[in-house]
Amino acid sequence: SHTRSVVAVVEEEYQFSLPFRRSMEAVPSAIGTIAAATVVCLRRSASRGFRRVAVVDLPLFGKLKEKFFHDREELLINQSWDVLMGQRPVVNFPKSSKDKVKIMNYPGEFVLPGGRKDEGETLKECALREFEEEVIGGSLDDRKSVNLKHFFTFTTKVVRKRRHKIHSFVALETENPWVGKIDVKKLNERSERCLETERRLLENGSYWDLSYDERQAVGCELRRLSWIPLEDAILMTMASIPESDQSLVPVNDFQRNEFLKYGIKKRDPMMATMFALLHVAMCKDENEILNNSPGESSHTDKMERFEKFKQSRTQGRSDPASESRLSRKSGVGEEGKTESTIPPVSSML
Repeated sequence: SHTRSVVAVVEEEYQFSLPFRRSMEAVPSAIGTIAAATVVCLRRSASRGFRRVAVVDLPLFGKLKEKFFHDREELLINQSWDVLMGQRPVVNFPKSSKDKVKIMNYPGEFVLPGGRKDEGETLKECALREFEEEVIGGSLDDRKSVNLKHFFTFTTKVVRKRRHKIHSFVALETENPWVGKIDVKKLNERSERCLETERRLLENGSYWDLSYDERQAVGCELRRLSWIPLEDAILMTMASIPESDQSLVPVNDFQRNEFLKYGIKKRDPMMATMFALLHVAMCKDENEILNNSPGESSHTDKMERFEKFKQSRTQGRSDPASESRLSRKSGVGEEGKTESTIPPVSSML
């Protein structure tokens, strides 16, 4: 009965407690799903309209380019938004020791604020808590004014018997005045002071006398915040999966230098972030972002769609999605607005 109870709950959203990890070991075929939430803060960009980006020009590993975007030749990217992202440190010093360096997950990447859901909290509460911890470093002045819209969920592929179900919440500046008041310069100055204290303690060796909680209090989860044009953020996540180790494209000099220092050969793939941002970029306006039902996708879904596409091509049948794409009008109208009909987001992702 214990085995049956474990198998029955593995599809639920939970944290991996020690008893459950032991249960997982007892049931080798069990696959756990970890719930997480992120916040996509959006403000109006100086750019307007849509830009056509040819799939062949995307900085994405060739095989994945075919698997994820096999049914289209181009993407329509809404250039109206900047997105708030933070760069992670490369080394996880709180979990390191004098003799062994622990590398961060997604080391040196610009990520969306977010993390795993704690027991007893809702996904929206998780998203807000993680945003406050990683960006603000405290609580927002008026939590009641926070308007988060759940708009996308991505389920990762299974790695070591675990997959992550990442729920993305959007915070539009027009719906959340506090978004426009985020003082990135001030927050980055605070982060630099924390990192300088951490460096000083590491140099004199006293850092290793601190407890884990004390180490966490010294450092910061995001070393630098930045408002990034949405298209640039998408291309940056795509470049996290190069053709080979030799074609590594670092996000900036900090990541490049840290990778050289610690012998890191490749970036962690930013798939979930990429598809969440694409989901925003393919909405024609903020009303579509706010009013659409939350989209959902997964690594498995995309592989299944690709296999169906290959079968239809092998059997000589035309692909309906491709026919629809090729039949759309092309061209750019006045003020950079596209004249083509923008397909539903669900059909593009």
